[in-house]
Amino acid sequence: MSAWDWSRLAALDLPALLCGSALALAASSAGTLLLLRRQGLFADGLSHAVLPGVVLAFLWTGSRAPAVLLAGGLSAGLVLALATRATARRAPLDAGAVLGALYPLFFAFGLLLLEGASGGDLDLAPSHVLFGQLEQLAWRAPSDLEGWLDPASYRRLPGLVWHSLGLWLGSALWLRLAGRALFASGFDPVGARLLGLRPGLFEAATLVCCAAIAVGLFQVGGVVLALALLLVPAACARLLTDRYRTQFRLAALFGVLLIWAGYGLAVFLLPALLGTQSLSAAGGISSLAGLLLLGVARFGPRRARV
Repeated sequence: MSAWDWSRLAALDLPALLCGSALALAASSAGTLLLLRRQGLFADGLSHAVLPGVVLAFLWTGSRAPAVLLAGGLSAGLVLALATRATARRAPLDAGAVLGALYPLFFAFGLLLLEGASGGDLDLAPSHVLFGQLEQLAWRAPSDLEGWLDPASYRRLPGLVWHSLGLWLGSALWLRLAGRALFASGFDPVGARLLGLRPGLFEAATLVCCAAIAVGLFQVGGVVLALALLLVPAACARLLTDRYRTQFRLAALFGVLLIWAGYGLAVFLLPALLGTQSLSAAGGISSLAGLLLLGVARFGPRRARV
């Protein structure tokens, strides 16, 4: 491979793969936890509902900083959760049905806000809403070994890369510290209360964690990537094993493999075969995710309902 190729890989592809891998690890844990608690539809709702919060946060502050957009997305996710719970308590409807009716409203409102933003100043174009900007992340990579060994070089990495790494480390720490309490609260709330735990508090904390990951996925890969990484790796792992720890490990492995394989498919393989420029990385990752889920469901050792 030529020097130009290595330079291109370091400057354009390394940030995207780092960012995507970190988000895949975080999303696989969140998705597995949601599926085990039979809240898989909530992942779908979160990936759509964060849009109005992200747009409003930008319009309010004029900043595209990850922390600002994260706060807006978290607020929208919390509003969705509270609205779902309040409506389900007042109406004779299942919470899943209420959520399925509410999150399209959030997404539609976010799209209206996007279209109403004047002058095209809003950096969230409709194409970014669907497919994100994973393949557009870039940094000024070091040109020699001394530069690669210099910690200051990595400060130039895009902010979304550090944001994604922080989400991964935060979600891993949360599962490590509160894993047993989360399972006890999710599977047996009455028993958890007898043990002195507060299921409502753990549920709210889980919501915040999942919403933060959904916002990170939305910023980088749009709705398409958020749906693929929150649900597919966890669903595939759930179909392959009943062991909880193994499910988390398999989901993480599937998530990272999808990032690398899907990125390579969209950015390198298909453009070389078709003679075109690089395609949407989120589209390639999500396409492979769908094929993976179909393959595991068809040929996997178990086909119990997730």
